[in-house]
Amino acid sequence: FQNDEDYSLDKPGHRRKRSILTIACHAARRADYFFWNGYFLVFLITTVCFSSFAIPPNGFQFRIAIACTLLLTSIAFRLTISNALPNISYLTLIDLYAIVSIFVLVILCIWHSIIGTLVFIYDEYVNLKSDSYWARIDRRIFYVLVSLYIIVHVAMGVWYYYVPISRKRQMKELDKHYRRIINESVDKNRLSIGSSSNGATKRELIV
Repeated sequence: FQNDEDYSLDKPGHRRKRSILTIACHAARRADYFFWNGYFLVFLITTVCFSSFAIPPNGFQFRIAIACTLLLTSIAFRLTISNALPNISYLTLIDLYAIVSIFVLVILCIWHSIIGTLVFIYDEYVNLKSDSYWARIDRRIFYVLVSLYIIVHVAMGVWYYYVPISRKRQMKELDKHYRRIINESVDKNRLSIGSSSNGATKRELIV
């Protein structure tokens, strides 16, 4: 092979040859820590916000206080998660999940403000009953939001099982296959070395 310092072969029509070494590897984070300290805690914070619907719509100030407190908690926790992860130019799955959870909390804050304003405008702030029109609307919105929340999480769970976890299983299988190949090659080298050493010993004995 020609070195870069060998200029004697730099002639027209001469093709310089170089040796090439290609190395391939795969790397993955251990997801257990981020699952329990990231996904699960964000899930709990977002789920607790639905408990604000237990307060009647005429107590919207308490609803908004709960939702805003959990929203600030989620944002602070989001910053904590970001500090625990490396700075990269794309969003990870936990980043997307945290951002979606923040949007859910924002939607709940907006709805509590809307229902509180409607109840106040239509003079039902004091005499609001459980079978009133706005109370029924509030319950329907609660059912819709909870149903969407459950559907999204079920879809995410199915996707997580069939995409990231399947990739992790494939990586483990490739690791096992690679280690098996390495062990077989090492065993062959040992056998060849052992046979050559035995042959040399026999020749010495004959001599």
